[in-house]
Amino acid sequence: MAVLRIRTAQLTRWMARDQNPTDVALLMGFKGSKITDSERKLWKTYLRDYNIKHGLSPALKTEP
Repeated sequence: MAVLRIRTAQLTRWMARDQNPTDVALLMGFKGSKITDSERKLWKTYLRDYNIKHGLSPALKTEP
């Protein structure tokens, strides 16, 4: 449970910095690892907000 809180907090910090989602997925270690439902929900919100802010389609999906 502590790992989840740490990973969620780190993801939230990168969201605040408007970090590139591809970099975040690599830094978070999403590639090849299991992520929780709450992390996935936060991730999808981050992608939607990032895509809208940068003029991309909000439906553009980049799954970790």
